[in-house]
Amino acid sequence: MLSGWYDIESASISSTYGATNSSPGTQDAQQTTLGQLASSEIWKELDALTSDNPAGLNLFCQYGVVTELYFLERGLVKLMRTEENGREIIVGLRSPGALLGLAAAIAARPHPFAAVTVTRCRLVRLAAREFIDLLSRDRGLSACVREVLSAEVLEQAERISQIVALPARYRLEQLLWELYRTTTADRESHGRLQLPLRHAETAQLLAITPAYLSNLFRELEREQILRRAKGWIVITKPERLRHPDLED
Repeated sequence: MLSGWYDIESASISSTYGATNSSPGTQDAQQTTLGQLASSEIWKELDALTSDNPAGLNLFCQYGVVTELYFLERGLVKLMRTEENGREIIVGLRSPGALLGLAAAIAARPHPFAAVTVTRCRLVRLAAREFIDLLSRDRGLSACVREVLSAEVLEQAERISQIVALPARYRLEQLLWELYRTTTADRESHGRLQLPLRHAETAQLLAITPAYLSNLFRELEREQILRRAKGWIVITKPERLRHPDLED
């Protein structure tokens, strides 16, 4: 997944931020379940089409009719919603193993948000109607989907609770820890990483202002937990970012 330094074009976020992101236990279980689905004969039966896609690609629009589902094999996708007052917010992030558009397809309702690729992504495109038809006939697939959707509901509840109850610094440290943890698979990363979202988007994901996020980064720098250089974040004291009480 990682080559050289942390590569945001092939990144996977397994933190508790976003509609499908969760604590490590549930995230691993979800990816295992959908990974088994992807490696099965179901893809062949559905005439799945795999493609590599650039960052900034709109996969579907808010309130759009569900015609296709997207299984995310590699990369990162953000979910965006625009409210009546025109304010655009990030609902969450989708990492490898997610099946985009699933809930709306099952409910036969329009997409409640838009999906946009944040990094270069490898996606498997599935016809929504064919998938739903197969879902009604295949008990194994049905059980898999129930598990995935149940996990999403629980994970979203955790995210809401953390936004309300946890200090903003804890939420930032948790996000940085999860990003740092992905770099440890590559010994040449030296703790260097890049945020997969723009500064303002990261602040929005953490439910704080961009100015407050800047203050938090400066605070972490003063405590020598990290340093920033030429667009990179270098984690110097990773143990200070980890909060075991927030992990399963």
